[in-house]
This record gives sequence, C-alpha cells and structure tokens, in this order.
Amino acid sequence: MVGLCGSVMKSSHGLMAVSGKPNGGMSSEEAIRVLKSISSDPEEAFSFFKSVAQLPNVVHSTETCNYMLELLMVHRRVGDMAVVFDLMQKQIIYRNLNTYLIIFKALHVKGGIRQAPFALERMRKEGFVLNGNSYNGLIHLLLQSGCCKQALEVYRRVISEGIKPSLKTYSALVVASGKRRDIETVMGLLEEVESLGLRLNVYTFTICIRVLGRAGKIDEAYGHLKRMDDEGCGPDVITYTVLINALCHAGKLDKAKEVFLKMKSSSHKPDRVTYITLLDKFSDPGDLDTQNFGARWKQMVMFQMLLLSQYLLMLYAKQGSLMKHLVPLIT
Repeated sequence: MVGLCGSVMKSSHGLMAVSGKPNGGMSSEEAIRVLKSISSDPEEAFSFFKSVAQLPNVVHSTETCNYMLELLMVHRRVGDMAVVFDLMQKQIIYRNLNTYLIIFKALHVKGGIRQAPFALERMRKEGFVLNGNSYNGLIHLLLQSGCCKQALEVYRRVISEGIKPSLKTYSALVVASGKRRDIETVMGLLEEVESLGLRLNVYTFTICIRVLGRAGKIDEAYGHLKRMDDEGCGPDVITYTVLINALCHAGKLDKAKEVFLKMKSSSHKPDRVTYITLLDKFSDPGDLDTQNFGARWKQMVMFQMLLLSQYLLMLYAKQGSLMKHLVPLIT
C-alpha cells in the first residue's frame, strides 16, 4: 500500500519494505537492501523485484538488476534471468559489462566478454533476445575492452538478423578498424552504411577522413570532402583541419593550401590547430622537388608569412585587443 509517509510492500514475511518517500518512491539502494534481506528465497525475491518494476515512481537501476541476475544465477534460474534482462531492455536500463558477465557465467561461458559471439548463441537458446540497443551497447563494450574482432563478429550477426546498427556504432567500428590499419574493413563498413540507407554525419565523415589519412589513402580521404559537399553535409573546423594535416603529412602541400583557402571562404574559419599544422609543414623545405626549387620556395615562404600574419590577427582578435597590437605596427 502507499501512504503519505511512504510506500509499504507486503510479503509472506510481513511488512517487507518502507521506502520513506511519498507517492511510492523507492531508491535503488533500498530495493537492493530488501532483496538482500530475502535472498534465501529466490521466488519471493523475484516476486518483489517484479512488483517494484510496476510501481509508477520507481525505476530499477543497473545495480538492482545486476543484483537480481546474480541472485537468480546462484539459484540456477536462467529463465527468470532472461525476464530480468528483457525488463532492462524495455525500461532502457543500461546493460553494463557486469550484466553480460553474470549471464555468461550462468550459461557456463568462460573467457569473459571476448566470448560474446559464442555466448549469444547460448543466450538465444535460453530465451535472451537482444534488441538493437542491446547489440549496439554490446559492440561498444567489446570495443572498449579491445576486442575489435569480436565486435565485428557481433556486428555481422546484427546485420544477419535484419537489425540496423546505429550510426554511432558504425563510427566506433570505423575508428577501431582504422587503428588496426584495416582499411578493407573500413571501406566495407562505409559501403554497408550506404546500403542500409544511413546518412553519414559530419562526425562520421571526419572519422573516415582521419582513418584514411593515417593509412596513407590520401585520394580517398580527399574524395570524402567532395562527397560531403555533394550530400549537403558541410565540413566543420575539425574536418578541414584533419584533412589538411593528412595532406601535409603526405607532402601534398598544394592540396592542403587549396583546402585551407576553401575553409577560409566557408563559415568555418581556421583555428589555432589549423594554423600550427600548416606553419609547421610549410616551414620545412624537405618536401619540395629540386626542380624549380627557387620559385617553389618563394611561394612557400610567402604563404607561410600569410599564415603567420593571419594566425597572429586571430589570436589578437580573440584577446579583444586587436588595435592595441596593431597601432605600434602602423605608426
């Protein structure tokens, strides 16, 4: 029953819990405390857990759900564990690493989170049906644990089940594959994004440019800038700077200059990182061809002076003291 001074639940043990909050509120800590007090009776504990889930002003947390999963695991009630997991999905309760490790242990799956691809088969047989959010979350947990190969296996399972991974998941997989220099997988992921009808956002485009640039795929990285224009997804400061950095490192200084000028004509102006990237590379004559060295060096120095003056103007303007610094120069 619910009174003015709090919520009271009744069980075979009598008055089992008083929340101390009006309108039936109960904290996660209070729910766990009650569950611990009746842990010797899994039937009653599970009944209490489900009744709490039905209260309008109570939301189970990851901690209460994981405690319930662990309690049910001890008593080998795998079917009830599937019910708890499904409740977590329906109420959008975060399923953390411990959630899956408890379930894996109950299913006698050893080896930790990296065994997820194998464990998913056992989970399905025992009534655990993952939705899109759970799959996305599991992929992120695998990537955070350094299990890129296993994350890709789970991703392929998601695709085979006709579920669309989120764009955030694609971005995370692209980054992880890029760090491993697995460009084939990166390009494959991009193709699959298109086939599923998902539109890349500026963040995902930028990640792709960074990954391709680091792998030396400069033409492909540069091509993504044009693709962004074609798809109406304007680059931002970070996108431009990442591409400029990749072009500079590849020795394509003319292209870097072209992108810089395009950036200046856009609504996204170069920032400190952009200028420092260009100044650093344009001060190094080592990338110049010996042919026409004099003319090219002169062009480089002039462009470097232009960069430096614009960089200083940007810094002074940001400090709100532009005229203070300019007056001594023109008097």
